[in-house]
Amino acid sequence: LQDGDLVGLIGFESQVHVLFEPKVADGGTKDKLRQAIRGLRARGGTNFAGGMLKAVQVIQDLDLPPTFLKRVIMFTDGEPTEGVVDKKQILSLLERTRGPLSMSAFGYGGSGVFGCDQEFLTTFAATAQGNYAYVQNPDDAVAAFGKEVGGLLSTYATDLALVIEPTE
Repeated sequence: LQDGDLVGLIGFESQVHVLFEPKVADGGTKDKLRQAIRGLRARGGTNFAGGMLKAVQVIQDLDLPPTFLKRVIMFTDGEPTEGVVDKKQILSLLERTRGPLSMSAFGYGGSGVFGCDQEFLTTFAATAQGNYAYVQNPDDAVAAFGKEVGGLLSTYATDLALVIEPTE
């Protein structure tokens, strides 16, 4: 994170909690954010839709200029077990509510019954104009996060259309 970025943290297990209200990133903010992240623990199910909707609400409640790039990154196995659990309904909610922000997903968990639903998370990220990365180990998380944040730093324009017309 660069100084001047806004950063917040929302937990979504059986309940949804704003764990770190969005603040401007600086040395002290980053330290407090690290403490909040270290305090994360698995607690029950996965209220994916609740976390997604809370993130949208928190960002929409901020007084940000329209040119400010807004991105949510969901760290999840993509297996909703609380709240809205139907994945098609979640994608529909996403399309109706996200507004001018994008959402990316970092998928965690192995294969099997309690594994990561990479297909859903890939579709989710594409629908939300974000990115998807599967995280198998801590190094993958660091690389994916670096790529994600680096992409935001190098974005010059969004929602552009290129029209090419023949001259003859």
